[in-house]
Amino acid sequence: EARTQDLRRANEELAAQRDSLEALSEKLAKESQVKSDLLSMVNHELRTPLTSIITLAQIALESGGADAEERRSWEEVRKSSSVLLGMINDMLDIARSDAGAMAVSMELMDLGDIVASAQGTIGPLAVGARVTLTTTVAPDVPLVSGDYEKMLRILENLGSNAVKFTPAGGTVAITAMREEATGDVLVTVSDDGIGIAPENQERIFERFYRVDKSHSKASGGTGLGLSIVKHAVAYHHGMIDLQSEPGKGTTITVTFPK
Repeated sequence: EARTQDLRRANEELAAQRDSLEALSEKLAKESQVKSDLLSMVNHELRTPLTSIITLAQIALESGGADAEERRSWEEVRKSSSVLLGMINDMLDIARSDAGAMAVSMELMDLGDIVASAQGTIGPLAVGARVTLTTTVAPDVPLVSGDYEKMLRILENLGSNAVKFTPAGGTVAITAMREEATGDVLVTVSDDGIGIAPENQERIFERFYRVDKSHSKASGGTGLGLSIVKHAVAYHHGMIDLQSEPGKGTTITVTFPK
């Protein structure tokens, strides 16, 4: 009889726990829906006007009718809007990856086109930071299979990150080449900037991790760029190699399978 009573109490406790778990599951489902709705709102309600602001600022800069003071103001509007748009894109990419909604379309593409597009985005940042940007694509680099937008984001994030942490007068170089032994394609982004200490080299691919918080705060960003690169490279079944020495610069090599 005592054991029967113990079992009855245990069953009642299990039933209460089940009810609690069901309530928690329902709460989590509602929170997930809220997050999904928020992402949709961010995607449509913030990105569209920001893109319009950037476009209008660019038109104003290219019109030639503004004086020096107005041009500085328009340039600041364009630059700040671009930074904000980049932060929104980073957060959306991470959220989609967590939700398993990161769509990847694999198709043949020319890395030369991707490097040229990345140069168009990173070039103005390099000019503003007074950093020399060079790009080189070897003539024997074959077509690669991948997602154009994701590959472009890899180069843009690596290149803009290199520019941020390279002092004025420094150099950032983007190169694409074919590895003779394996036939794989190597894309390298190197700089002669501040470098990364050995104890921080593993952690820089973590979300929101910043090696130099004071510098990062001054240069902007969410601390998500390298985490996004890591995810995008994994989607392409590639590998990342980092070589860095404090005070001498950093080289990040991404290997894409042939």
